[in-house]
Amino acid sequence: MERQHIILKDNSQMKLKDEFTENSVIRYLQNKTMGELTKSGMLIFPNNEEQHIDDDRKVIETTQEKLKSSNLLGFFGNSGDALSIVSRFDDSRNNYFLQYMLSKVYGITPLNFSTGMKSNTGFLDFMVLLFPSILNKALAKGIYKEYQVKRHNNSALKGKIEVARHIKTNVPFTGNISYTNREYSYDNPVIQLIHHTIQFIKHHRRYHRILTASHSTYENIRMIESVATSINGSMEKLIELNRRNVVKHVYYKEYEQLQKLCIAILESQNILFTSDSKEKFYGLVLDGAWLFEEYVNTILGDLFYHPSNTDGTGANYLFSGGAGKIYPDFISRDEGRIIADAKYKPSHNISGPDYHQILSYMYRFDSIEGYYIYPHSIMENAREPKRSMELLEGVNFGAKKGSGKRKQSVTVTKLGIRVPMEVESYEEFKNMMAESEQKLRGDINI
Repeated sequence: MERQHIILKDNSQMKLKDEFTENSVIRYLQNKTMGELTKSGMLIFPNNEEQHIDDDRKVIETTQEKLKSSNLLGFFGNSGDALSIVSRFDDSRNNYFLQYMLSKVYGITPLNFSTGMKSNTGFLDFMVLLFPSILNKALAKGIYKEYQVKRHNNSALKGKIEVARHIKTNVPFTGNISYTNREYSYDNPVIQLIHHTIQFIKHHRRYHRILTASHSTYENIRMIESVATSINGSMEKLIELNRRNVVKHVYYKEYEQLQKLCIAILESQNILFTSDSKEKFYGLVLDGAWLFEEYVNTILGDLFYHPSNTDGTGANYLFSGGAGKIYPDFISRDEGRIIADAKYKPSHNISGPDYHQILSYMYRFDSIEGYYIYPHSIMENAREPKRSMELLEGVNFGAKKGSGKRKQSVTVTKLGIRVPMEVESYEEFKNMMAESEQKLRGDINI
């Protein structure tokens, strides 16, 4: 049967066609929650397993008549079929907006890789491009160490004697003793897995340049290579050992994602070249709202604080005694506080609960100026990317007129980042996005 690749837009709803029900990847994903996918070992960004365990969002939801996608983007496949869920704010065939946000958030440079995933080569491309960023983040904590059982045969006894091995090895007695001990060591399966992944990338004609693209990546690779030893047994056993023993140490939590990424790269390699199994699924899930928020942070990070409920940093409270924990997306660093909220949705979908949330944040921080930052694209039609709204006072009981303006103006502004349309190349798209970002900074009154 011919390989079937389907491309969907996020947050879309469509009639359930035969081509969808025949796609083995859609059949596997349909109606599975994020909690279920977390247990499956699928790569999920952001990496917060505790948060996702009870997450009932679904990548694909099907009924008897319809198929729905959520704000979860991703690339999925097996050796038979493939599925890509890409941003609805992008009209380009090459999904430039998604590539651009990823390049800004993770510091990667697209390698002409196919986010359309016409084959599982596209998935492997994507994993390899993420590798330097995830590696550097993990190595910022130092090289991962764990206790390992080591076998020795010398005269410096420091551990438990292995009687059978000692008799077999040291009779007649020559002064050595066979023993084992536990050592806190860099020589462990996690480091071996990372080292093997580095070797795969280093010797691949398509990928090897990304390992020398930055000084920090180059130095971190040198550190890994200086302590790693060759693996004992097969690569399959090493992967299975790492799959069974996921890094859970709080200090080394960044290694968990690196460990999963290495497994994904090496297993994709096997699927590409050695495996005929159609039961082996691989994939990556990206939270579109989180990705857009982190992208906005690359534009405004020097002007705004960026609390994060994903990793629990920068929390504030509504009330004394620690009641009402809140995480506004962006709080300006200057004393005259400005509150900004990144919304991965069209401007006309920013309404009711969104208004309540930003106004409560503005009241909490004595702010008279708030912004919604959203992707302004083809779906906005003729709407202007900037629209300011003034907060009223008094009562009007449903009438659009009748309330007065405040003595001190309090405004909330919808401010769109223009996403270029009908561009000829990624380079052109990137240059136009840089102009959009500069305009955004100019439109915020800081």
